[in-house]
Amino acid sequence: MLERNVMAYRHQWIVLLTGFVEPVLYLLGIGFGIGSLVRNVPIGHGQVISYAMFVAPALMASSAMNGAIYESTIKAGRRRPENGIGELRASAE
Repeated sequence: MLERNVMAYRHQWIVLLTGFVEPVLYLLGIGFGIGSLVRNVPIGHGQVISYAMFVAPALMASSAMNGAIYESTIKAGRRRPENGIGELRASAE
């Protein structure tokens, strides 16, 4: 499976690049853009953190979820009978 993914992504390197760039852009836009308006977020016991630190774990989780959804749904739609791998989709319909 790993070898197949390496061969597939060799021609689709932009997918890996956008998987890294997307959460960074969100962090810049949301974390620092809105963070300039929010300043600090109280997390309890008198401790505060910056808004960027507060929102970063959620952005990482949403990026992981987007990647998983892409891997499981988008690629399934690309299977075509002409490629010889459409039997699975045809049997499910």
